[in-house]
Amino acid sequence: MYDVVKKPMPDAIVHLAEQRSAPYSMLGLKQATETLTKNMIGTVNLVYAMKDLVPGAHLLKLGTMGEYGTPNIDIPEGFFEIEYKGRKDYLPFPKFAGSWYHWSKVHDTNNLMFANKLWEIPITDVMQGVVYGTRIKEITDTSLFTRFDVDEVWGTALNRFCTQAVLGEPITPYGKGNQRRGFLSLEDSINCLTIGLENPPSHGEYRVFNQFDEHYSVNELAKLTSDIALKVLGKECKIVNVNNPRMEKEDHYYNPEHSKLKKLGYKQSRELKDDIGSILKDIDQFHNNAEKLRGV
Repeated sequence: MYDVVKKPMPDAIVHLAEQRSAPYSMLGLKQATETLTKNMIGTVNLVYAMKDLVPGAHLLKLGTMGEYGTPNIDIPEGFFEIEYKGRKDYLPFPKFAGSWYHWSKVHDTNNLMFANKLWEIPITDVMQGVVYGTRIKEITDTSLFTRFDVDEVWGTALNRFCTQAVLGEPITPYGKGNQRRGFLSLEDSINCLTIGLENPPSHGEYRVFNQFDEHYSVNELAKLTSDIALKVLGKECKIVNVNNPRMEKEDHYYNPEHSKLKKLGYKQSRELKDDIGSILKDIDQFHNNAEKLRGV
C-alpha cells in the first residue's frame, strides 16, 4: 500500500476497493473472514500509508446505507444530538448492520473516525444506497458496458427483476416485499463522488454523506419493473413473492436524511422509473447471455 500511495503522492484518494457483496459474506466462515479481513485491513493499511506519506490528502471512502440498518427513527447523516438523563451530546448514530459485509463497513467507519482523531486526516465517509443503471455518457459513447450481475450473490434485486422480465419469468420479491432501501443511478453516484472530491472537508474534518435519491420497497421495484416491461418489451410479467433467504426485517420504518450533497450543489439527473426501460433494453441486447442465467 505504501508503494501505491508513494508513486503519485495524491491530493485525494477514492477508496472503492472492497469485497462488495453482503450475500457472499454470509455463505460461510471462509467468506465471512475473507470479507472482514480484506475490507478492514485494507482500509487500515491505507490510512497508515496516508498518515506517513500524504497526511493532508483527502480520503473519500465508499461505505453503505446498510450500516444503519432499519431503526424505528429517522436516520441522520452520520451523527445526531441525543439527550440522556439530563445530559446532551453529539454522537455517531448507532449502527444495526445485517451481514458480515455490512459490519465490515461499520468497522471501517469506526476505524476511519479513529484515524481522523489520531492524525487529522480529512475524510469523507459515503453511505451509498443501491446503485442502478447500465449507462453513463462514456458507456453510451463507447458501448463498453459495465458489469451487470443478476444472481443471488452478486446481483441486486432490481437487476434480477429486470432480467426475469426480459426472460418472461415471474418477478420474485423476497418475503413480504416491504423491505425498503435507498437508490440512486450509476451516473448520479459518479456525480456525487465528484462533488465530494471537488468540495473536500477541511483539515482534520470527518464528515458523512448519505448518498441516495429515492427509496423504494422491493414490491414497488417489482411493480415498476412489471409495468415498464409491458410498455417497453410488450411482455406481461407476474409477480410472485418467494421465501426470504435473508434474516432481515420485512416491515419497518425507513426515513434517512440526505441534505449535505444537495447543499454542495448536487442535483438528481435520473430517476429509477426512467432508467428501468433502458436497463431492460440493454439486457435484451444480450438476450443469449441472459438465457444462460435463466433460473439463477
